[in-house]
Amino acid sequence: MAACRPLCLSYFSSSVLLLLWLCHPGLVSLKTIYKKVGDSVEISSELPTEGVDKARWKYENQDVADRRLNITNHKFGNRLNFNITTLSLTLTKLTLQDSGNFSFISQQNNKQRKTVVVTLQVYESITEDPILTSTHVSSNSNQFCTVLVTCSLKSTNNVHYELIVGNQTYDGSSLQQNIRKQGEGQKFTCAASNYVSNRTGSITVTCPDHLTGEVSHAQLNLLVIGAAFKAGLLIIIPVVLVACCCKQKQEGSNSTEYCVPDVTDHHINTSQASCSL
Repeated sequence: MAACRPLCLSYFSSSVLLLLWLCHPGLVSLKTIYKKVGDSVEISSELPTEGVDKARWKYENQDVADRRLNITNHKFGNRLNFNITTLSLTLTKLTLQDSGNFSFISQQNNKQRKTVVVTLQVYESITEDPILTSTHVSSNSNQFCTVLVTCSLKSTNNVHYELIVGNQTYDGSSLQQNIRKQGEGQKFTCAASNYVSNRTGSITVTCPDHLTGEVSHAQLNLLVIGAAFKAGLLIIIPVVLVACCCKQKQEGSNSTEYCVPDVTDHHINTSQASCSL
């Protein structure tokens, strides 16, 4: 898949937060919020607001809101609103690039409080059924053939795929499987999902009569007979010509010309030796 920002971000953020917590036990990772593109989200520290002297929100390493300052030079523009009463953030018209860590730093009664971190992960909503395609790989025996089934979506990134065959579930977007040649075929179901949506699709795969590149016994026999016939013609024709010329010499002809009738001569001497095929 093309991009892995939210998935990689989740692992990276967890590692960073664990390291910070070990160095600064006062740091608290509150929760992770999952949203889809176009949604709105409210980000709150869920800490008491009474007696708060200072309150500031940071996105990654950039200040985006401050209770005492009006900060406007951040990446969110007018999509971000800071409620100075509840000390929460509201972010609208979410994009994939909004995914990241929001840190809340505050001071209550002139005493520094623990820092709260909220991780936001934004995903594209899956709006179409996954597309399944199959490729016949080989024929293992008279009863089975091997197929490769692939599941994909046209554009959505950061999707988890599962392929389901009967009662078995396999992680991943592709699966190589043996299926029986006789019968109605094997049904494959693909489940594509992320944290905000999911869709499924299915396909029934059957073995072909003859896989690409295979030649049946009847076809092989015809090819052998045809090749033998052509080889026979190439041998017979020169032999006949040589025999004809030898016959002319035996009858006393002194001509050294080839034994080929002159089709341009309309007056043929019947006393001359003739050669016919």
